[in-house]
Amino acid sequence: MDALATVVAPKHAALLMHPLRRRIMESAATAPVSATEIARVLELPRQKVNYHVRVLADAGLLEAAGERPRRGLTEKLYRASARAYVVSAEVLGTLAPSVERFRDGFGAATLVSLASRMQTEVGQAAEQARERGKRLATLSLDTEVTFENAEQQAAFSEALGQAVADVVARFSSPDDGRIGHRYRVVAAAYPPPHPVEPPKPIPPGERVPDRGAPSTRHLFGTPQE
Repeated sequence: MDALATVVAPKHAALLMHPLRRRIMESAATAPVSATEIARVLELPRQKVNYHVRVLADAGLLEAAGERPRRGLTEKLYRASARAYVVSAEVLGTLAPSVERFRDGFGAATLVSLASRMQTEVGQAAEQARERGKRLATLSLDTEVTFENAEQQAAFSEALGQAVADVVARFSSPDDGRIGHRYRVVAAAYPPPHPVEPPKPIPPGERVPDRGAPSTRHLFGTPQE
């Protein structure tokens, strides 16, 4: 079982989006189980679960994990092909975010496009490494910083950009055709979303306030009335 699998085929993404099939995958993510056990846990008819298990197995999302005797019969065991899954932006085809389309460097669309490309490329590289029986070497840094004002934020951006450029120049081998290990370096920063507070309960007998029609928003834009 792989630790993480990248889903690139639309049909596989559709299978995982199916509520019941996703629950079946969750049931088989930690240990081998039979369709009968899954049906019992989900409190569903065994025949119905059996059908969806076969569909997931035919797609390669469930793997055969052995057999065992049960009441004079042989029961098949299955397990998920990975502990976790991530759907690649490739599933969206031309609708996927593209780095070439967003080049301003500071917009949220640029950051999301870079993150999308990173997800796709790392998934592809990990699969290629797995096929060669090797482990993909990567580096990840994750931290937080708080700015007091916009001037400090701008100074930080400039300093970080210069630091990355200096480190890349210091350690990068000359691009003269010699064989080397090429890496893509991405530095990004964004404000995390504020926690969403649950709505306060309305006391019995009190009228629910009329908030009017909800406004709509573009993904990275401002409210549109």
